[in-house]
Order: sequence, then C-alpha cells, then structure tokens
Amino acid sequence: MSAARASVKALDHRLRESLYLGFHRLSGGSLGRDFRRMQAEDDARTAHRAVPERVGLLLRHASSRVPFYGERLAGLEAEIELDPLAVLRSLPTLTKEDIRSSFTAMGSRDLADRSTYEQTSGGSTGEPLRLVQDQEFRARDQAVQLLLASWAGLRLGEPEVMLLGSERDILEHTTGMRARVANRLLRRDHVNAFRMSRQSMSECLRKLDREPPALIFTYAQSIYDLAVFAEEEGIRISPQRSVLSTAGTLHPFMRERIERSFRCRVYNQYGSREVSAIAGQCGSEPGLHVLPWMNFVEVVGEDGEPAPAGTDGRVLVTSLCNFAMPLIRYEVGDRAALLPDDAPACPCGRGGQRLAHVSGRIVDTFKALDGTLVNGEYFTHLLYFRPGIVKFQIVQTEPGRVVYRLVGDRPLGPEEEAEVADGTRKAMGQACQVDFERLAEIPASPSGKFRYTICEC
Repeated sequence: MSAARASVKALDHRLRESLYLGFHRLSGGSLGRDFRRMQAEDDARTAHRAVPERVGLLLRHASSRVPFYGERLAGLEAEIELDPLAVLRSLPTLTKEDIRSSFTAMGSRDLADRSTYEQTSGGSTGEPLRLVQDQEFRARDQAVQLLLASWAGLRLGEPEVMLLGSERDILEHTTGMRARVANRLLRRDHVNAFRMSRQSMSECLRKLDREPPALIFTYAQSIYDLAVFAEEEGIRISPQRSVLSTAGTLHPFMRERIERSFRCRVYNQYGSREVSAIAGQCGSEPGLHVLPWMNFVEVVGEDGEPAPAGTDGRVLVTSLCNFAMPLIRYEVGDRAALLPDDAPACPCGRGGQRLAHVSGRIVDTFKALDGTLVNGEYFTHLLYFRPGIVKFQIVQTEPGRVVYRLVGDRPLGPEEEAEVADGTRKAMGQACQVDFERLAEIPASPSGKFRYTICEC
C-alpha cells in the first residue's frame, strides 16, 4: 500500500471514530469519554492499580444506598477505608435466588435519578434472571468492547463482520435506527448466527474471501461451525486478520480448527449479560486479563474458600460499574481458574488479575429439518421475559422434535406456548414437533455442570 493511500485510510478511520463517538455524545451518552479513559489507562498499563479504590467506592455506595447490603456492611466503614478487598471477600456469595427473592431491596435508593433499564439473562445455568442496569453501565460495556476489539488489532472505522445472534432477524426482520447509524459509521456488517443454512454459510465464506474484514466478532460455537463447514466442503478462503470469540467456551480444539480454517489469530473474550465483559485475551498469551474497569473476580472451591491458583473453581464476580443494582460476589454459574499473583508477568505489560482458562459454559447447536444449523441461544431468547419461569432446559431429542423443560411458579399459558412454538418452527421448520414439560427440578449433568440447550441427535 502506498504512503498516500495509507494516509487516506488512516484519516477515514479517525473521521469515522470521531463521528461515531460524537453520535453517542449527542445522544447524551458517555461512551466516548469512557473509551478514551480506558485507552489512556490501558496504554499506561495502570488500570489494575485502581481496583481497590473502585471496590471501596462500590462498597460505600452499597452500604449507604442499597438496602440489601446496608445490614451486611453496617459498621464496616473504617474497614472499607483501610482494606476494601478484605471487606469484599468477607461478604457472603450472591446467588440468583438471592436476587430473585430480594429484587426490590437490591436496587439503589437513587434509581429515580438514574436512567435505568431492565436486563434479563438466561445465564450459563439456564435460570432466567431479571436485573436493573443503568446507562453508565451500558456506556462502559460498549467502551470496553471497543477496547477488546483494539486488542485484537481493530481500529475504529475499519470493516467488521459481526457473526452474532438476532432472533429479531428471524421473527421480525427489523433493526433500530440507532443501530443502523452505528453500523454504517463503523462499517459493521451483521450475519445472523442464530440461523446458519448451508447457503448462508457459503455466502458468508464467499464474502469473507472477497472482502476480508479487519475483525470477525462472533459466538465461539458459530465460528467453529463455520470452520467445520468450510473444511468439510473443501472451501479455502483468503487469510483473515483476526477473530474475536465470545458467548461460549472456546475449547482448544475449537480454537485450533478456527485458526486453521481462517488462517488468523483467534482472541477469546469471557463475560456474561449480568456483569458485561469479565476478561479478554491480549496478543501475547492464551490467558485472559480480567478487565479492571468492569469487574473483580474470585475463584472459590465447593467450600467457598479461595481455590488454589490454577485450579478450577466457581467464579464469583463483583461488578465495579453497576451502581443501580450492585452485584457483589455474584456467582455467575461458570467455572474457571485464576493464575497466581506471582505468575510471570504477561509480555504485554498489563498487570492485575488473569484467568488461566474458563471451562464452564456449554452451548449446543440444533439442526433444523432442512439441515440448517441453529444456535442454541436462539431458543433461550424465546423464553426471556416469560414470568414464572425460574429454570429451563431445551432439548432437541430428534431431528423433528424440540422439548422445552420448564421449572417455575406457573406453566406457560396457551398463547405463550403458541408464541414459543411458532418461534421454534420458524427456525427449525414448520413440521417440527414442539413439546412442553413442567418439572419440579432439572438435575445437573454427572459432571456437575448444567446444560441449558442440548442436542441429542
């Protein structure tokens, strides 16, 4: 590339970045400010140093303004000032059932002064959960996503392909105006990962071959399915620049096949809808850096005590940026291992917590009657915002049958069942049989992990 052409491209990227961040500023958001601050702290490799201060700020807020934590933190003001991390670790773990049973008490008393919204998550355990978040949380979530993309080599304004799920693309075929403007400014092209037919996979591969983007942001299972399809069909495409994987465990065998098919580096990201991005991978090593702007992580054994470094345990996450409904030592339902504090420093120079690996989440791919692959998360979205459901498991027992196993206070009504069945058939085929089972409990697998979508065929 000539120097003149490179200069023009760099100018275009800067212009698109300025327009995108300015668009959010005009909308009243703090995305631009948060992103610039994160960039500066990340460049200086100082972000992790502020974690104790952020924990102290969160604990003081929770103590004074959140009824659920007021009693738990009463009289600990001096201890919080002296050693906020020690106080944090002394608190009991927070479970999904705690949040359900104390939903109102967990909200901050200043909710009326915040721009809040409700978030619903199925989580990795298949237990739907209702949360309150605010626009400050959302802005930081968006900012850290931009930062993680930069770790994978993306400059804002360079072309991206988002191989992500959108049940609305199947059910409604609509997107919002704000999203369309953002996609245009950032040159983002969306491919629906919830429904991947042989034709759509072939088209996606042709597009990637013809116009390799700077980044493919994707569900782990979806990009793996695409890599398997490419190899089985003997389709060889141009080397891609980078892949950023999220929403599912990126097992080593998956990473190896994706990198072989797309001939580029795969970066891993770990997070959850409840607490946003938790950790991300830099370009230096396979471990993941816990993102100090967003969360503090603990890994504990079955007895609740800290698990030895490098040993799998239950993941507890403290969200450092959701003051509308603080989640402190929240058990996300995943398993992972932390690297020891005295492990050799990462060559990238970033300090702070690092995860050796994440091993706890499983997402299955269903197979429609016409052979189309349907990401299991599509079906979990059909159950979001359904009152009364406290746990679910969705099983494809055979090519033409899907069973919804539901645990809750009440069964779905006839109209709700019809809506879920209709959404299922739109993805799986109109001849698909859809059944509903109401159960008292859904047991975990022999390994102790709960699978919320299972394909048995």
